Amino acid sequence: MSSFEKKAANEKDAEFEDHHHVEVSDELSPELEALLKTEPLNGLSNVEVAERIAQFGKNEITEKKTNPFLKFLSYFTGAIAYLIELAFILSGVVEDWVDFGIIGALLVINALIGFIE
Repeated sequence: MSSFEKKAANEKDAEFEDHHHVEVSDELSPELEALLKTEPLNGLSNVEVAERIAQFGKNEITEKKTNPFLKFLSYFTGAIAYLIELAFILSGVVEDWVDFGIIGALLVINALIGFIE
């Protein structure tokens, strides 16, 4: 019996369930409804909104600001970056100015691309 025939025989013996896809359910589970402490169809009154804002604060995430210059400098850190920086320094020590310029330019271009992205 070929593998195709075995597969066809196995498919005949397989049982399939009907599956109904539901995009959005209008009903909330009782546990979630109790946790929300509100009626989902009516929402919150203005008084309840004010109380919840006073108790929990606004529903927002504060953005942490980072110094752009420090973020740019962070692209010069890491194991591979340190090795390339070592090659940059060594090429300057041995006065191989072409390699020094190319490696320096690549370091800065890499940092710029990372910063812009």
